[in-house]
Amino acid sequence: MWATLLLVSTLASAAELYVNGVRATGLRDQTFTDADVHIDEHGDIHVTAPQYVVRSLDPAPAPDAPLQPAASAVSAGRYWMVTEDNRSTGHTIEVFVNGDLVRRVRSGDDQLILDLAPWLKPGSNNVTFSALPGPQPAGGILHVYMGTGYNDAGVIRLHDPQIDYARRSSDKPTGGMSDFVLGIE
Repeated sequence: MWATLLLVSTLASAAELYVNGVRATGLRDQTFTDADVHIDEHGDIHVTAPQYVVRSLDPAPAPDAPLQPAASAVSAGRYWMVTEDNRSTGHTIEVFVNGDLVRRVRSGDDQLILDLAPWLKPGSNNVTFSALPGPQPAGGILHVYMGTGYNDAGVIRLHDPQIDYARRSSDKPTGGMSDFVLGIE
């Protein structure tokens, strides 16, 4: 029995915790309301809670203090990030808005639909996509769309996206960065 408990404990400690795309593995004593939780194929736990702001101060785990709801000048539910993976393999993309890591997107992940309000400010917002080095990409295209949209009875409907970032199987496995500007009214 102790061996089983030890194995479970060891496996549980291998997982990383990400809140709104920011590594928060050391986070303790926090309750999230109105949040989505996803456990990926690596066992990493991803919490999407757009009404909270998480910032990494250094490579160390996040502090134990509870997170505070975001105070954003941009209304929630208007600007979205949506992924579309057409059976791609080998892609890992870090998405930054105004210098803050919003999310890491990988080939094969479930579709991501994320309200960008906590990371945006009125006016111009700098968006950086950092394709990380990895194996030679294969399969279809991995898209990351950003722009305005609305919630239609639980279905997010995007207007013409302002940003359509795509990674293809013909892209080099060495990665690279692409910068965009997302204008907010």
